[in-house]
Amino acid sequence: MGGQSSARAAVLAALRAEDCRLVNVVGPLGVGKTRVLAGLGVGEAVLVDGVDGAAAVANLAEAVRTAPAGSRWIAASRRPLAGWEHWPHPPPVTVPVQPWRPTSIEALVRDLGLRQPGELRLVATLSGGIPLVAAQVARALLSGVPVDARGAAAAPAAREVLRRLESEGAGAAADRLTALATLRSADEEMLQRLTGITAAEFDLLGELSVVRRAEFGLVLREPYRTLLDLGARWRRPLARQSLLSGGVQHRMRQAAARRDHREQVEIVGQSLALVDDPVVRETLFPAAEPRVRIRPAEPGDEADIVRLTRLWARRGHLDAKACGRMLETWWACQPTGFYLAVGPDGEALGLSNVLPLRESATPALELLLQQHTAALRADPDGTTGVLVGLSVSGDEDPAVHAAILRHTLGIGMLAERVLVSTPWLPYQRLCEQLGMSHQGDTRHDVYRCGRMNRIYLQDFAVEALPSWLGRLGAGGPGAGFDWERHVRQALGDLDRPGRLAASPLSALPVTGSGAALAALLRAAVELLGGSGAPQDVEAAQALTWRYLRGGVGEPVRLGRSRATYFRRLRHGVRRVTEIVQALAGEGAGPAGHR
Repeated sequence: MGGQSSARAAVLAALRAEDCRLVNVVGPLGVGKTRVLAGLGVGEAVLVDGVDGAAAVANLAEAVRTAPAGSRWIAASRRPLAGWEHWPHPPPVTVPVQPWRPTSIEALVRDLGLRQPGELRLVATLSGGIPLVAAQVARALLSGVPVDARGAAAAPAAREVLRRLESEGAGAAADRLTALATLRSADEEMLQRLTGITAAEFDLLGELSVVRRAEFGLVLREPYRTLLDLGARWRRPLARQSLLSGGVQHRMRQAAARRDHREQVEIVGQSLALVDDPVVRETLFPAAEPRVRIRPAEPGDEADIVRLTRLWARRGHLDAKACGRMLETWWACQPTGFYLAVGPDGEALGLSNVLPLRESATPALELLLQQHTAALRADPDGTTGVLVGLSVSGDEDPAVHAAILRHTLGIGMLAERVLVSTPWLPYQRLCEQLGMSHQGDTRHDVYRCGRMNRIYLQDFAVEALPSWLGRLGAGGPGAGFDWERHVRQALGDLDRPGRLAASPLSALPVTGSGAALAALLRAAVELLGGSGAPQDVEAAQALTWRYLRGGVGEPVRLGRSRATYFRRLRHGVRRVTEIVQALAGEGAGPAGHR
């Protein structure tokens, strides 16, 4: 709530200027502009709230024009008044109201009665710093909605957002806006093909305060996009899957029609938002608006690079001296590969190292790839690519972290080949969710943290991008759908109902829900164990220990070597995948997507 106090102070300071006639308090829907106005002591100044539609803006303009000289006005709006076409006055003094900090959001919902850590985390994740959203999600949880039912928790907030947008003329466009939320970004042609939108409706969407215009069409701002999309997943999961599939097809046609490699990569980057995987979506597209730009490191950035590298070491429980040596090695490379995420005032909020695989990078490659250096530094066709060795955001802001990761992927796609070397389990999981191929582990502990670096590789050549998106499940199950990967992920999520409900496999006719998917997977393991074939029986035992009983000491308990155990585990996942596909009545992909 400190942002509201500073906004009030800025308003009062502006009113003290003799030439100030109108102060415009600006902030996103639900951020608390009315609270700012209510806390002002401004004497005879005229307060006007909710100046959000064209008619309201025109009425305010006329009132200010005809008011007596010397009168003072304070108007709250979601968009800057000066940005409206034909605004007739000199630009007002604009005072922004920023989203609340996580600590303020937590204090708000604690006052409402939330106490459980999981509930507090969900509110922080979905609210994007918007108190209206936080309160709506909190009330849904207090009414009995379980914390794993993210769509049910988000639905009341989504309804309230749509209701409030009616003041901007969005009432008739609610379905189109929800479709845009699922697609994240869309041009008029895409929305016309998928939803039947007219040119006038597209223009209306573009005028809404929660929508911004971007290079590849309209983009719904966060956290409103996440709320509406979660609501769509909960209310109409099959229709949503169809929309995702159509969105991927449209983007792939767009990419194929472009000749510029950079444009193709940017279009494919947009398609990542259509990957219906909870880890990918929450990591790369969280419910918060990024307010950073990513730029290459420059002379004078050394202190920020050292500070953020030390923070990265502390968070990962890495040895400080080992990280210092790695930092010196990166600095010796030309280019160094460092990028900074900088905020609105130029402050360094995050850091990444994305190193081009040139000859000058050899010392860093030998540290991070070790015995794999010779085999991985270039493809047989000579494509080298980049090596990702570090990524960190200063205050663990998910929007900053996501911006860094999306930028890193963009560089990798342009270079057509990405290597990642990391000891961090969350990054290892993200690499696996992104379909990267595990190349092995380093022989030595690079950062003296008790964990070897795992090395991942992904080919991003243009011709490989569509199949890569298909393996990720972009657009939902289809001809390129990687059944085995999603079955393996679902087995690992058996004790996470929320993640199971988000799996594309939960939208199959044979399942229909996360609970039904869990029951189907357990039944498949049982069926495998009763097959009578020794290899299948051992595979079922491995699956049971790994996924159904917590995975503690599996190879020892089963009396197998680790190599044999993992062979049985892989065989079991393949056989369970075959069973799931058979029960779904499918081979290459679900009906309607072959």
